[in-house]
Amino acid sequence: MAKTQLRVATMRHGKQAGRMTGFVYAIGDGEGRVKIGWSADLLRRLIKLRSDCPGEVKLLGMIEATKEQETEAHELLGRWRVGGEWFRLEGAVAAFVEMLPLPKPRPVDDDPDAHPLKRWRNASGITLVDLAKRVDTTHASLSRIENGEQTPSGPLVRKLIAETGLPARVLLPDLARLFEAAS
Repeated sequence: MAKTQLRVATMRHGKQAGRMTGFVYAIGDGEGRVKIGWSADLLRRLIKLRSDCPGEVKLLGMIEATKEQETEAHELLGRWRVGGEWFRLEGAVAAFVEMLPLPKPRPVDDDPDAHPLKRWRNASGITLVDLAKRVDTTHASLSRIENGEQTPSGPLVRKLIAETGLPARVLLPDLARLFEAAS
């Protein structure tokens, strides 16, 4: 069955006519600030920003562009700069961000036999490493859980439920079957 999900992994570029091409992106912090940056590998950059920022960050838009175009945008929007590549989300900055398109989702195949945690991660665009950081475990441990080689501990199940919204019966199917058989 095909599901629609954002595949940011396809957002990689290289050289074009001797200049590095990539993406100028705008990421909001939910506090009225926006980071306007450039990256040749937007997926990797988004993962890094999400792990570095204390609050929630959200991709507001992106456009294929060169590093030079990002520098020019910074110069034009300098009046709203709060530091580095961060700007107040107002005036010309807000207008600039509004004109940036969001990536269009595209259908991808979802493996119906995959562990529900893996299906959730793929649909959410979250890597094993990123989820492991969020629930304070190792990516190897999550991989073993997704491959049916390990059962998560009670504390880890609680963290996974809080992070993913998946029910306990999905994360502990053997235990769920035991109680279903007893009733």
